[in-house]
Amino acid sequence: MLINLKDSLIDINPQDVLQEARDRGMEIETVEDFRDQADNYDRIEELMEGYRLSHARWSSVGGLTTGIGGFSTAVTFATLDTASLAIQLYRLAQQFAVLNGFDGRDPLQKDTMMNIYFEALAINGVAQATLKYQLLRASTVAGSREVADNFILKVIAKIGKVFGKRISSKQAGRLVPVIGGLVGASANYTFARKTSKSMKDAYKRAYFETWHDEEV
Repeated sequence: MLINLKDSLIDINPQDVLQEARDRGMEIETVEDFRDQADNYDRIEELMEGYRLSHARWSSVGGLTTGIGGFSTAVTFATLDTASLAIQLYRLAQQFAVLNGFDGRDPLQKDTMMNIYFEALAINGVAQATLKYQLLRASTVAGSREVADNFILKVIAKIGKVFGKRISSKQAGRLVPVIGGLVGASANYTFARKTSKSMKDAYKRAYFETWHDEEV
């Protein structure tokens, strides 16, 4: 039994994305309706850009908080920060999935979303296979929403550790009070923009290849 997405702290509510699309003048009632919007794909891209900007801003706030106190807070909150980045990107992947007509309740479409998510994080194939399996398994846990979220959070924390090692070595400036806040904010903003751009491009390719049999 799958958990209702609208009760989750990690999964987005697809209806929020559908409503934003309608507010932008798109005639959308279901996720599937986006599949017939190839002629209006510029609107889908505009919506994705809006989500990207919001994602980058929130990511930079996390980096600012982590680095502003210098060594102690950088060490204390570094793991939380990378986990937060992973969660935010996971939510962004779901928003992009909806905009591109992919329904996370369908196993094959969920797999496409997971592939794009890990591709954006540039996690190697061996680690990706293990983490993707764990994340897909956690997403189908039966029981309360809280139980399911806890399973997913544990997996995402592992994901954060994997890519966190890659970016932490470039952020020594976080150890310096105040200046560390600027370094952390800038690093997180850059990381968020880069990964979300990769994700946006991947979803555009998947959209036309899956629903319109075209290469982009």
